[in-house]
Amino acid sequence: MESIKFLRKTSVIGVMDTKRKGFLVLAVLVLESVFVPIALDVGGLQIGVAPLLLYSLLIASGIGALASYLDDRGRGFVELFSRKMFLPMLAAGLLGYAATMLLQGLGTVGTNPSVSAVVWRSWVIMLAILTPVMLRQKVTRKEYLGIGLGMLSVYIVMTGGTLVGINAQEAPFIAMLLLSGFAMTVSTLLMKRYSASTTGFNLLAVLASLFFMAFFVFAYHLNISVSLSNSTILSILLLGVMETGLGAILYYEAFKRLNNAFVGGAMLSVPLLTVLFSAVMVGTPFAPYYIVAAALLGAAMFVLRDQPSEAPQHITSSDVLKGLWMFDITSAFVDNKSEEINGYIRGDNRALAIKIRDGTGSNAHDMEPHADESCFIFTDKKPHPRVSEQEILFIKEMMGVENGETAVIGIGDTSQIESAFAGIYEDSTGAHFTKTEKSDNKI
Repeated sequence: MESIKFLRKTSVIGVMDTKRKGFLVLAVLVLESVFVPIALDVGGLQIGVAPLLLYSLLIASGIGALASYLDDRGRGFVELFSRKMFLPMLAAGLLGYAATMLLQGLGTVGTNPSVSAVVWRSWVIMLAILTPVMLRQKVTRKEYLGIGLGMLSVYIVMTGGTLVGINAQEAPFIAMLLLSGFAMTVSTLLMKRYSASTTGFNLLAVLASLFFMAFFVFAYHLNISVSLSNSTILSILLLGVMETGLGAILYYEAFKRLNNAFVGGAMLSVPLLTVLFSAVMVGTPFAPYYIVAAALLGAAMFVLRDQPSEAPQHITSSDVLKGLWMFDITSAFVDNKSEEINGYIRGDNRALAIKIRDGTGSNAHDMEPHADESCFIFTDKKPHPRVSEQEILFIKEMMGVENGETAVIGIGDTSQIESAFAGIYEDSTGAHFTKTEKSDNKI
């Protein structure tokens, strides 16, 4: 075990900062999402939806147990059984795994893979719509534009450049695919809201989904016998190990570390990359419309280029703070192993921050860290002892803190943090706070 700890500390990933870990996780996730369908297509999928999901979840449960043990010896999994965490995480797991996979599989049966891929990826749009509701984070017009361009790229690729509409006979199956995307969206936002251990959540999700699928198969008397051909074994292993096992962990980890819109935009690149790599690897004909799709996708990622490390705006319920840009910086603490920090940030608590110019009616730069039962407040000048220098640097980058500015940071219950920030704001008569519009216009 000591050798594993040593490798973690000395590996490239171990010394990498939070943002770069997020980029690495996202890159591996995209590549995994690209190559698994190509491998399945080459091998030929010769197994029904129900047995494929059941057996892949069985394998994924083993992968999930191993990942949870190697990550934190299962502590993150045990933490999920607290009164505040269990039901939301159980719901997120069933929605993100069993419901998403089953509805997507059934929806694809009645359409075709191209239509299915386009409709299902509407979860990226749903994510942008539901983020303000479930996370109380504002989605900017630039993020909506980037997501829209990415969806258009996906639509062009999946319709073969024809932009043909959807057949009315496919409507019930389209509804299943939309419900699948909605289930994936809610699962993603619940996971991000409750800041649970990714490996612990994955293990709970695959176990709950495995029992659900077993009940579904038993209740409907479905035949789960399969012929153990090479293609069938390949399909089960790819979906169990790469897609439902490791792929799901990478997916949720990417969303914990990076901006929702950026991760969603990057995932929209999967269809285009799949057809491009398929053309190179298995000789699929290259079509001219790929160039248009690639240009649209490039434009989408250009629009979203600043989003990975930019903290989203928290939507406050405080009238005093309505005009201020309050940052949600929860992702900065995703690698923090302190029980004290994690104790305050678990559940649906968040890490929020505002920034103030020094020497203009505010003494925030001299403020000592202080705490109560529901939150604690500190600054980048005098941080909490359990917050690392790397985390402070990442927070300042996320907020765009410049020389002569102080970041005031709160971790815990959002209503209590807002109340503390409002008190600091009201006590700092004449101080300059960053307003909602990110410009030099200060109050």
